[in-house]
Amino acid sequence: MRRVGGGGCERWARIEFDADAGLGRWGMRALVVTGFWGRLRGLLGTSRDDERAVPLLLVGCPSVHTLGMRYQLDVVLVDEGGLVLGSWRELPAGRVVRCAGARHALERPSCGEPWPVVGDRVELRNMWHVMGARDGQDE
Repeated sequence: MRRVGGGGCERWARIEFDADAGLGRWGMRALVVTGFWGRLRGLLGTSRDDERAVPLLLVGCPSVHTLGMRYQLDVVLVDEGGLVLGSWRELPAGRVVRCAGARHALERPSCGEPWPVVGDRVELRNMWHVMGARDGQDE
């Protein structure tokens, strides 16, 4: 576990997608960010080539901003059950996106890899780190 500004913690989690866009089931790893300042900062201050520019799951974050970003982002907003409510590819700097009912955000540097679309389902694995359970498992 890594401490971040604002008292939040970051952990890695496996995120799997059930895609209705013909991609089937696929997944990726993302750094889980729970603290206010970590969510506010997101990928701000990184460059595309920076080792810190990794996919982020922003827990409890119903919107994403790209104010001050140096590169474009891919962004997904999901509800509590993992339903994708909003999906953006190559979101440019200076934007704010939000969706009614969104509970969590996923962001990454834009790339050509698959990305969920509205209506897809996101399943979070190893989220016990975020929810507070202590089962001793780790990925």
